[in-house]
Amino acid sequence: MSRPRPSDDRLAARTAEFAERNQRAREQTMARDGARDPAENLAEGVALARAARKWAGIARRDRTDP
Repeated sequence: MSRPRPSDDRLAARTAEFAERNQRAREQTMARDGARDPAENLAEGVALARAARKWAGIARRDRTDP
């Protein structure tokens, strides 16, 4: 005999509960590991990507073709 399917409201509530729990766990892990706010980490990553692109551009320009 199969179990009755949960209602859509119940599924939505359960999904929201899981999302909140996962977010709390992420924040706790970040705090424990010494990470800062995700926006700060993103800004740092963007700056790193821009620097890498800049270095790649310099390397490309300095190369001479025979």
